[in-house]
Amino acid sequence: MAIILEEIYEVALHRYNMKLVAGGRGLRNLVDWVHTVEEMDYVSFLKGRELIITTGIREKDEETLVRFVKSLHETGASGLVINIGKYITRVPRGVIAYSEEAGFPVFTLPWEVHLVDFNRDLCNLIYKTMQEQDGLETALQKAIFSHKEEQQYMPVLHENHIHKDTEFFMIQCYFPANKDIQADDKFDNTQFFYRFIRQC
Repeated sequence: MAIILEEIYEVALHRYNMKLVAGGRGLRNLVDWVHTVEEMDYVSFLKGRELIITTGIREKDEETLVRFVKSLHETGASGLVINIGKYITRVPRGVIAYSEEAGFPVFTLPWEVHLVDFNRDLCNLIYKTMQEQDGLETALQKAIFSHKEEQQYMPVLHENHIHKDTEFFMIQCYFPANKDIQADDKFDNTQFFYRFIRQC
């Protein structure tokens, strides 16, 4: 599983003064990793679901920066963090307009923030969240299918405020077949999971 971009934003806002300037509709995008990209040619190597950071050292002018943002969005990146200062002093209007229309989150980060610390901190947050999600998923499976082995799953459930007297309900979801999805495509249930939890 991945982490939702909004959770990263909450942490980075308080620790690093990272601010959302456009594309707030995409705050529920999922993030697998944080990565620095400084030139257009490298965008094609992205896998998708990365939070991209740039100083703008190569893509300084507005027209080039708009093309850079469009290519990130089309490649499946989760959002863009622009390190405001030496190369880009403000987010251009064209970038804001495109990001708002596309729902592609664009953030600013003060120049004095050390990107090494920023990247490491957020990558650690992603890794820790994924470990916690995996641990909780495993504990719930054991509670359902091997409920007599309490010592193996109850400590994890306690950490997540689930106790012996907590009532459980099992919900089974069926997803209708989609003609546009190929047979070998795997359904990514992470986005569904986050939406479902928020609705509950």
